[in-house]
Amino acid sequence: MQRTPRQGTLVVSKDKGQTWSNTVSSSTSFPTHRPANMADLESRVAAAERSNQKILHDIADLKEELQLGRKRTVGRSIGDLPGQTNTDQVLQKLSADIQTVNSRCGSQALDIQNLYQELKNFESKLENTLHNDLRYLPAEISGNFVRPESNSTKKSNVSNVRGSSSVDRAVQRLEAAVAQIERKMDSIQSDRLRFENAIQNNLIDQATRSSESGKSTEEMMVELRSMLRSNAQEIVSSRQNVRSEMEDLSEKLNKRVTDALEKLQDELNSSHTDLEAALGRFSLANSAYETRLVEVESGLKKLAKELPGELNELRQEHQTNQRKLLNTLTQLDLAVEVLEQGLSDEKEQLKGVVAAEIKARTSNIFTIQNKLQELEESTKEASLKLNSSVDEIQERLAQLTSQVG
Repeated sequence: MQRTPRQGTLVVSKDKGQTWSNTVSSSTSFPTHRPANMADLESRVAAAERSNQKILHDIADLKEELQLGRKRTVGRSIGDLPGQTNTDQVLQKLSADIQTVNSRCGSQALDIQNLYQELKNFESKLENTLHNDLRYLPAEISGNFVRPESNSTKKSNVSNVRGSSSVDRAVQRLEAAVAQIERKMDSIQSDRLRFENAIQNNLIDQATRSSESGKSTEEMMVELRSMLRSNAQEIVSSRQNVRSEMEDLSEKLNKRVTDALEKLQDELNSSHTDLEAALGRFSLANSAYETRLVEVESGLKKLAKELPGELNELRQEHQTNQRKLLNTLTQLDLAVEVLEQGLSDEKEQLKGVVAAEIKARTSNIFTIQNKLQELEESTKEASLKLNSSVDEIQERLAQLTSQVG
């Protein structure tokens, strides 16, 4: 198939039908063009993520060094450093900024991946439609070229004229389809250019943001290093101040302790002499009370020795009286029995005599019991007097000890 430059029509030959079908079938496979900037975009995003991760690792190392420095200085100067310094605030702000940059990079990469996937879907749909449109063109064109052979030249001329007219119509339809395909390809190219421009703008924005974040991180790192140096200088100065204060305090404490010990030693010596004098006076005053106490103790011992003998004598007398009373009672019982048996008439008279005898005996028993009670009361009074005298002696001793103290 060739196009003449003058007439703008197609000169078709039968032997070139297969070449046209081969050309159409080969043209159905359109290449899928991937934007050249996608690889650059992915590499830039990966580089930005690596730089952010490196900055995060540097910040973590600085935090660890700062914590180790604090732990070393806390044992020596407790309470001199504030709870949360400016370094902590700068580190928190820097980590927050880097996290926002990471989130933005991740969102930009996700948007680019989504756009690229949409473009691939659009290209696949367009390729399918072009395949469907071009699938029917070879069959239609080859059908126009196939004609039945006849013996007459007139019929062949008429069929050639008809074939040429049908070929012209097919060529027109083909030109219209090609023009439509060219318009579609132009729209695809414009969409691709817009997509590449959007990607380029996103890359420029990402590069500016990454450069700004890099500048801000570098400034923050410089500020952080300066603050760390100032903190180290403050720690060294505070350590020296604490050491000097501790030395002054130890000297003052040693001086006060030595003065207090000397004063206490003087007071102990003076109190020792006063105590020896008071003990001498107490020993002189206590000699009379000691002699009195010895006399009271000897009296108590004598009373304790004599009292059991007297009590035993009284118990023996009481036992003898009880035995006598029992004997008389048994005799009276025997006499009563005899009188009841032999003399029933004189029973009342004997009862009176027996009652009088019993009363006399019981009166003797009561007198003995009264004597025992009087003896016990006298012993109790003597023991009470002895206890009262001992209490008086103890009170006087307590008064003397309190006066001496």
